[in-house]
Amino acid sequence: MSLNGGSVADVIHLLAELVENATAFSPPSTQVQLRAARLREGVLIEIEDSGFGMKDDAMADANRKIQSEKVDLLDAKQIGLFVVNRLRERQGLRVEIRHSRSGGVTAAVLIPEGLMRDDMPVGEVQQASGRRGLAPASALVPQQRLRGAGA
Repeated sequence: MSLNGGSVADVIHLLAELVENATAFSPPSTQVQLRAARLREGVLIEIEDSGFGMKDDAMADANRKIQSEKVDLLDAKQIGLFVVNRLRERQGLRVEIRHSRSGGVTAAVLIPEGLMRDDMPVGEVQQASGRRGLAPASALVPQQRLRGAGA
């Protein structure tokens, strides 16, 4: 699986912003997990932390900032969301932040099929429970442990 054209740098930058947020807002003792799956619509990448989580109103606000055409550049606390917003828009990505089962936050990024080169078969990954799920990122990339800030 690989990306077409100049979109590679933008997607890597967007993912780096989301990983940085996940590690920055998680206690150092927690892990950040990356998962990816190839779907018919494209590639879904999830970045999940088991950190502090977000209140519903803060999560809704963050999702609005990611999707909005108008972004407040003076909101320095949310500059990462501005970067995600612009990269998402430029490449036609879908990005959503949601609650994770672990109590933290999951950022989901869908890279549309149109941005992908077709050198990986489309399929579904089965979890041990038999339910459809995402492939652990470790199956796709060399083993690396990502920890919260300060680790």
